[in-house]
Amino acid sequence: MITEIRLENFKSFRELTKIPLKKVTVFIGPNGSGKSTPLQALMLLKQSAFAEGVTTRGIYVDLGDNLGLFSIEGHGLNYKIGVTFQDESRLNGEVDIDVLVKPNAHIDATSFIPEKQTMLKSVMDNIYYVSEWRGFYQSSTDISAVDTNRLFRNPAVADTSSLVASALSRDPKLRRKISDWLKGITDVRIDHALARGGFLPAEGPYVPRQNVLSQLSEEEAINIVNEGFGSNQLVQLLVQLARCPKGSFLAIEEPEAHLHPKAQVALVKVLLERAKEYDLQLVLVTHSEHVLHTILNQVAKGNLTPKDAGLLYFRKEDGVSIIEERVITKRGQVKGGLPDFFEVELEQFSEFVEALSKHK
Repeated sequence: MITEIRLENFKSFRELTKIPLKKVTVFIGPNGSGKSTPLQALMLLKQSAFAEGVTTRGIYVDLGDNLGLFSIEGHGLNYKIGVTFQDESRLNGEVDIDVLVKPNAHIDATSFIPEKQTMLKSVMDNIYYVSEWRGFYQSSTDISAVDTNRLFRNPAVADTSSLVASALSRDPKLRRKISDWLKGITDVRIDHALARGGFLPAEGPYVPRQNVLSQLSEEEAINIVNEGFGSNQLVQLLVQLARCPKGSFLAIEEPEAHLHPKAQVALVKVLLERAKEYDLQLVLVTHSEHVLHTILNQVAKGNLTPKDAGLLYFRKEDGVSIIEERVITKRGQVKGGLPDFFEVELEQFSEFVEALSKHK
């Protein structure tokens, strides 16, 4: 379990910032406040741990050449990324990686020594990340031979939809699990039905070219690509959830994307149930009050303890990201409230009440 991420001079984080994580942690805040940055830093550590040094362009994350780092007196750009972890079955400790980005864009990992790299690999191997940029596209509905053993080592974004479709095509147990989850969340069921153009069975790690992305509602087959991004994106998220090994770290950006509020609530319940069953650590980056309310309701019901539920509010001041940790009580309440998070809903409700009063 990762208990803390540390960032210094990385993107919009200037001073050393400690980001505490619990079993379930929710990141909230305005657009552009830096909510995704800690997760990008983790993926940068992951791809660096399995490479020959630090690289900002890789299969897990591509941060480009310009990280938006704060310069230090014109002598180059220095940033630090660190993680603290606790795992009774394996390792306890912490790793800090100090990186110097020189003016010529050369990157030196000043603390990337073999001992730390070995430790980092052990921690990073079970970190998984579901980006907001997920879903199936037309090019992935007809799949050529794909090695599905690559799946969920967090491949490049462009490859993910084909890999997910390949996994669904060759794994009937996975299809049934995703179908059951999807039915409970959206009332749409995926199945394999050769006669109706659905998922075709396949053997071995490679899947022959075939059309695999159809979904069956109660009455007719529908191409999932054309069904809309709600079910489309949800399938990819659920496949990742199903394939995470026990004890993994799973971060999901905007789990609510393109989902009806009722489906958002159902999805969060599925995530929490799976996390409990498989001892997963979850980080949810969200703009949805329905996602947050569901977490708080589970705390109030006693299904999630306050010590296992974290809430971090991200904001910016003068271009610098600042994080405020909000305490969740055993009653599922947030100490100090969240005026910025709910203010739009409250303003709209006030305007509605005012408008109604004029019709008396």
